[in-house]
Amino acid sequence: MKTKKLLASLGIAVLGLSACGVENIDTTPNNTSKISESESNDVGKSSSESSSTERENPTTSGFVSTTSEDKNGTTTTSTPSKTTTTTKTTIPDPVITETEMKLLKFGGDQESIYAEFNPIASATEYHAYYKTSENGEWIKVDDQLIRKYKHNDSYKYRVDVVGIKEGSYDLKIESKINGIVEKTAEAKNLTAIAYDRSGFAFSKSNGSLGSGSGAYNDDGTLKNGAQVIYVDSSNAKTVQAVVNGQTQTGLQAILYAKQKKTAKEILDIRLIGEIKANDVDYFASSSEGIQVKGQSSYSPMDITIEGIGEDATVNGFGFLLRNTANVEIRNIGVLNFMDDGISIDTDNKNLWIHDNDFFYGNAGGDSDQAKGDGTTDLKGDSQFITLSYNHYYDSGKSSLCGMKSESGPNYITYHHNWFDHSDSRHPRIRTMSVHVYNNYYDGNAKYGIGSTTGSSAFVESNYFRNCKHPMLISLQGTDILADDDHKGTFSGEQGGIIKAFNNTIIGGQSVVYYQENGVEFDAYLAQTRDEVVDATVKSKSGANSYNNFDTTMDLGVKSENIDSPEIAKENTQKYAGRLNGGDFKWTFTEADDADYNVNKELKSKVSNYTNDQLLSTLSSITPTPQPTPTPTPQPTETSADHPIVTGNAQIYFENKNAVNTSNAFTYNGSIKDKGLTAYNWDSKSLSQALKLDSKGNLSFTLTESKTVIIVVCGKSAGTVLVDETKLDITTAPQEFTVTLEAGTHTIKKGSVESYIYLVEIL
Repeated sequence: MKTKKLLASLGIAVLGLSACGVENIDTTPNNTSKISESESNDVGKSSSESSSTERENPTTSGFVSTTSEDKNGTTTTSTPSKTTTTTKTTIPDPVITETEMKLLKFGGDQESIYAEFNPIASATEYHAYYKTSENGEWIKVDDQLIRKYKHNDSYKYRVDVVGIKEGSYDLKIESKINGIVEKTAEAKNLTAIAYDRSGFAFSKSNGSLGSGSGAYNDDGTLKNGAQVIYVDSSNAKTVQAVVNGQTQTGLQAILYAKQKKTAKEILDIRLIGEIKANDVDYFASSSEGIQVKGQSSYSPMDITIEGIGEDATVNGFGFLLRNTANVEIRNIGVLNFMDDGISIDTDNKNLWIHDNDFFYGNAGGDSDQAKGDGTTDLKGDSQFITLSYNHYYDSGKSSLCGMKSESGPNYITYHHNWFDHSDSRHPRIRTMSVHVYNNYYDGNAKYGIGSTTGSSAFVESNYFRNCKHPMLISLQGTDILADDDHKGTFSGEQGGIIKAFNNTIIGGQSVVYYQENGVEFDAYLAQTRDEVVDATVKSKSGANSYNNFDTTMDLGVKSENIDSPEIAKENTQKYAGRLNGGDFKWTFTEADDADYNVNKELKSKVSNYTNDQLLSTLSSITPTPQPTPTPTPQPTETSADHPIVTGNAQIYFENKNAVNTSNAFTYNGSIKDKGLTAYNWDSKSLSQALKLDSKGNLSFTLTESKTVIIVVCGKSAGTVLVDETKLDITTAPQEFTVTLEAGTHTIKKGSVESYIYLVEIL
């Protein structure tokens, strides 16, 4: 039973309280006609990245007046405001005449409390403090957590306190004039509730890791020594953190440094506002975006990537997880992503993906990729993973779970996810053992859960409303009987077995149980939760039986903590997705239930989304250390990934190795040793080169302006990039002499695959 649902009415004592405006998007979509569409076969899809074009998104967003209720039952009414903009500009500060500080909105949520407040005339700074309600001492909140938003014809401030354990807290806001406290507002007895840490990411059967809480302890507080890193659109290229004992600069560079075996740092990366693709320093995955990768299979990472407040969004990219363990991603809106929203790719363990909003991705080349490819795909021997309390808005293919190559104990949990008019794959399971409980299937035009390729699925206490086919097993039962050509949905793959217990099914087409038809069935209907399915129950195609994992493994959730389907629906609608439902509101109609075409109005809103309500952040201010964890290490003047060049330096390639004369350069990628035209330099004939493709690049850092010689050729005529400057290249080696200013510089692929023979810094 989730701690959230135990909340009762709270008594709140507040100084200077008034109502506030909340800007929401709330649009009813038009319907489009249904077209024929079938599941494509993903077996041939490579786990490695493929090239993808980054997309710039128009920046128009509409906001309408709404009345809404937050998770604590506090009703707020928004002020109408419609804005069209091409940049996130800061409006001139109006004249503030307010002399009393008022809390406009406040509350407690999952391991957090928050408040919004008005500006005060003549105030020069604001600070926030929190404490436990009973006998606590005031603790200063990091200044980065105070942000400025549009409000009516003026503006307001918001503060979110995160990383606190379940309990009752007081929150105090101070305004200062020239360092002297002038006004104070305080909210008392705000209740922070615990996140629901359930499922296989928290199973006792998973060995030594034991948890998917990332940078946090399982009580919601930061682990000792965790670094808190604040990232917004203005600093995603320049933000710094100490990783592997050295200063790393840029969001992707920080995460990339964790790939080193010796990198033991604990990282809590807090995203503020909207971050677009062109805000980021670079993408280690050209097909997904930000990559989090361990040094080898199942490498402990101790990383949390979390959104702050109601409006944290990544726009134009997603996340790729590979070789990782103990990573958490939460409270983020993901839209207009490249290939997958979150790709759990290869050899991952103890991951927890929760409380996120997933919207449309970029359309792919196949007919079933109009809404993007996978939203949260999971494959490649990934295991002990929980996906919970996520909100899927009309996803085409919500979650692929397994390929055909898995060989390990792949135990996966889906619970309390709101599959909101998403079409299919909730999940589509190959080979894996998957616990699917307490999800809300809401108007799904194709199917709910699909079991193929010998997989075992325990499907319990879910609520299905107008889900066309709640449960399917490949090549039998409803999968072929409802199909005119009887070829089924799942590309001719063998079947698995679904064990169903205590689900509520309203509308849609019926489910055929094994007890009704021992051959053409969709699921085995268990009479008790712990019933063992006999080995004689086999799939029609492949004669695969159920492995009864749910009776032999610790599922990471106790039976008494599983909601009834009706309560699960209520809690999922209330809590799935970002805090208070996020800043993007959309309500489907029943007419959308059977329509799996792209919703044109929703697509337009997603494509044109921009957060023009956030006016400014305080990301340049050094955070105040948390009282329990060790203070954040201060940056040093060197970088492991981008060493500083202090004099002349060269790098060239021979015998399949780099000759790095002063260790000034770092590079990624492979060294090509065949088929290249030789380049003569300093009595040497260079015939090997570093390949610049989606994975290959070369970087260095200058302390002053330097002349740099670069020798490069292309696989075909095109360009290579020095930072963002294009150099025109041909298939023959060419020497370029450029002047580069102080700072970090990267040479990378431009329009074509290319090759670096030599870089010389004079």
